[in-house]
Amino acid sequence: MISHNNKTALEVGTRVRHRGQQYPEAIARGTATIVEVVKQHAADGTWEYLVETDSGEIKSWNIVDTPIS
Repeated sequence: MISHNNKTALEVGTRVRHRGQQYPEAIARGTATIVEVVKQHAADGTWEYLVETDSGEIKSWNIVDTPIS
């Protein structure tokens, strides 16, 4: 389940999780932080981000969700 509308851009510094990360810890706290807002995709209006994961990797993610407290 994704609660964030991915057609609305998130800010640098926002905690997120990838859409496939559906386990309780990821849902509650996120697994990465946005480091750059890359672009909005013309085909579907979703946003692409560069994120730094909790393990220090930089990845490109498209469909993300924000933590649910």
